[in-house]
Amino acid sequence: MRPRSEKLLKWVIFSVLIALVPIGITFLNQTSEDGAPAWLVVAKRVLSHGELLLISAAIAADAVGDLIGAGKESLTLKILSGGACVLIIRAASLWYSNSAAMVHSGHPPRTDIVAVGSLWVLAGTVLTGGIAKFVGED
Repeated sequence: MRPRSEKLLKWVIFSVLIALVPIGITFLNQTSEDGAPAWLVVAKRVLSHGELLLISAAIAADAVGDLIGAGKESLTLKILSGGACVLIIRAASLWYSNSAAMVHSGHPPRTDIVAVGSLWVLAGTVLTGGIAKFVGED
């Protein structure tokens, strides 16, 4: 079994950062197209559609996968982090689907709330998912 820090680093690089590449590319494309201020591009055009919620759900699901069938070592942390990840998967998926339905019905959600909220969901995902990856076993 490799050291836990290596496992966590591998998860951050190959799951979290790679999953965020499309958001980064969208940011670069939007910024270079019209030269809008970076904060406006991030808030209104990159994060306001809720895609970050789907990315968060996928990252959390990956972390939960490591806890399935894991041993009893650090059981309390496994239960807490796994449960938090499952809640994030559920909440992020429902929020995204509700936001998409609102857009489809012609009554889109507030983009600033979706943008900021999805950043908070991602932060919670990285925290709880990181704990799950750290205590999960190979």
